[in-house]
This record gives sequence, structure tokens and C-alpha cells, in this order.
Amino acid sequence: MTAPKNNVEENKPDYSELPFRVLAEDTRAYTYGSQVKYYRNSWKEGFSTSNLIRATLSHVIAYYEYGEKYDKEALEAGHQVHHLSMARFNLACIIDGEIRGNGLDDRYAQENKEIPTTKKKRSWRDVWKIIKEFI
Repeated sequence: MTAPKNNVEENKPDYSELPFRVLAEDTRAYTYGSQVKYYRNSWKEGFSTSNLIRATLSHVIAYYEYGEKYDKEALEAGHQVHHLSMARFNLACIIDGEIRGNGLDDRYAQENKEIPTTKKKRSWRDVWKIIKEFI
């Protein structure tokens, strides 16, 4: 028989759904940042959204466009950190800054502003060319 409390939907996060192997990779990114580049928990102080987006895209491009699995700078420091884990870390910092209220939201676009659309479909290569112009 199940305990009565377990029969009630409580809207609690179900952490059993998380991909723990990926979280272990992500932890390598956090550890590298705290031990080599910055200091422990420095990410809790908040960053600008534009810097985090730039860093995210640079890791995604290194992975996707240049075929690098691991961050070269981290490897040189003796840490094997997946580029996509670094990208996930940066995105997590944006969300954390929004939750804590200490992130610098310096986006150009404002919330609820209509996103322009185009009828012309672009390939991923076209999108990457546009993104790389800003990095």
C-alpha cells in the first residue's frame, strides 16, 4: 500500500528524471571554473546575460562547427570539460541570475517584443555564419 502523501500531486520536481551522467559532466565544468578560472561559488554573484550568451555560443560553435569535444583551455589546465557542459553551465547561470535577481539582463530585445519572422528558411550553416559575426 502506498502512503497517503505519495498519492497527492505536489508539483515537486522529480529529480529521478535528470540524466545523472550528464550532470556529472556538467559538474566538471563547475569544478573547472571554481578551481582554475574564478573561485568557488563566484557564479552566484551574477553575470551579464550578453557575456553568458557569448560564452555559450562560443562553446557550441567550437563543438558543432570545429568538431572539438573538450574545451582546449580546460585541457591545458588538466581538466577534461565537454564544450556542451560549459555551454549548459553558462545557460544555467542566466537562469540562476533571474531566480536570484542578481543577473544583469542586458539583452537588447525586451520581453514581449514581437520576434521578427521571415518566410525564407535558413540552414544551420547560414545561422552559424550570422552568429559568428557577433562573437
